[in-house]
Amino acid sequence: MAESTITVEATGHVETAPKSVQLTIEATAIADETGTARDEALEKAVRIREKIYDASIDIYHLEAEKSILTDPADTYTSSIEEGQYRAMEQLSARCSPDEASTLVDVISEVDGTVPTAKFSVPDEKRRELTTQAVSNAMTEARAIAESIAHSENLNISRSHRVSLSVCLEKMCTQLQQTTN
Repeated sequence: MAESTITVEATGHVETAPKSVQLTIEATAIADETGTARDEALEKAVRIREKIYDASIDIYHLEAEKSILTDPADTYTSSIEEGQYRAMEQLSARCSPDEASTLVDVISEVDGTVPTAKFSVPDEKRRELTTQAVSNAMTEARAIAESIAHSENLNISRSHRVSLSVCLEKMCTQLQQTTN
């Protein structure tokens, strides 16, 4: 007697709220001289730091990431006129998701920008969620296989082969700021 094979695919889905948000903060200045551009960008970065601390936002950390100076010969953007330098001080801040929009508002009040916001879940929680998603997928696969077997008057004796593909979908959330 030939063995019948039932092949099914199933997906396990889980959700969780992010634990923290990593914001990239930029303080940019444009000037005719390199020193002036750097000084103005640094001053703006200091104002951003002060404004954040004055606002008493609960942040996990705030640190300087890098300084960038754009040469006039490399002007690839229309916001820089010929012969001008662009200096940028880049900061990094980590806070709770609840504080993120307030932090973005505070940064924008002193002409800072937030080009990226990365939401994260701790590794231990990610592993727990992956295990739960796999369990959910296996439960769904078994139910589908049993339904097919029942409709064909077959019995499922055991699983001969199980292949697993884990896909962790990145969730992107755009913070929108409202200006008055």
